Amino acid sequence: LNGRLKDLALDFKNKSVLCLAARVGTEVKSFLDNGALAIGIDLNPGLNNRYVVYGDFHDIQYGDKMFDYVFTNSFDHSIKPEILAKEIHRVMKDDGKFILEVGRGRQEGGGAGSYEALDWEKVDDVEKFFIEQGFKVFLRKPFNSRGRYIWGGELFVLTKK
Repeated sequence: LNGRLKDLALDFKNKSVLCLAARVGTEVKSFLDNGALAIGIDLNPGLNNRYVVYGDFHDIQYGDKMFDYVFTNSFDHSIKPEILAKEIHRVMKDDGKFILEVGRGRQEGGGAGSYEALDWEKVDDVEKFFIEQGFKVFLRKPFNSRGRYIWGGELFVLTKK
């Protein structure tokens, strides 16, 4: 993620970032490395996790308009996507940005695995969903990730309408 963040040419220095479904905190660490004040939430953050606290991204425990950036690569784990979108919109500052990474859709060689709650035909379906939820696309670009799990898809930067 670190490289993909740098490619965005966004200023994270001294900005507040909330990472959703952040598990052990790899995403949080990437934002910290880029100068942000970042925290993650997850249903299972593990013991003594210095980057992630317990939290449900369908019911975010933080106040309205608190974060400059919200990030997730776990949209496919949402069981209530409309509620998730409303929560992201709520905690994001009016001039904030939502960074979303999603895998390819079924028609694009992707689709849900054993742990995902959602999938889609095409990444365009995800874009349409978030537009319907009050966001607009600031940036969209494809990516391929080479890590423990190899996956590819699209990275979106969304703003409030």
